[in-house]
Amino acid sequence: MRIDMSVKSYLEQVKQKQDFWELQILELLRMKDLETNTAVSLTPDRVQNSGDKDKLGSEISKRIDFQNEVVKKAEEDFWKCRDECICFLGKVRVCDFRNYRLLHLKYIEYFSLEEIAEKMGYSYQYTKELHVKSLEFAEKILKNTKKPTKTY
Repeated sequence: MRIDMSVKSYLEQVKQKQDFWELQILELLRMKDLETNTAVSLTPDRVQNSGDKDKLGSEISKRIDFQNEVVKKAEEDFWKCRDECICFLGKVRVCDFRNYRLLHLKYIEYFSLEEIAEKMGYSYQYTKELHVKSLEFAEKILKNTKKPTKTY
């Protein structure tokens, strides 16, 4: 987390990372769909060239390499960022479980404030107010904690 970053923007950044990796996974699924719908011509090409004779094999190889790269990067990046976020929220938990629970539901489990209100047994209006107070509470804890300088 950058030193000048607020708790809310940091927690939202974790969500943006998840959204990014979800898009990458959708791209992988689209590529898999293309693989299963690729037509193979059994007749030789009439035009002779010095290009790749196994175009399908090369394309599949590229896709597999891309898939492996995305999966590896997703695992490293997503879990690293999420773990740091959970570690930070753990500091909030030690001080106040209610604030921790609300922030965890909102920024780790990605529930809406309406869903959080229902889960916690509060009105929506009170949950909105508690959300603001929980972020302020977390900001105070952050100011009293050594801040990492690494950005994700």
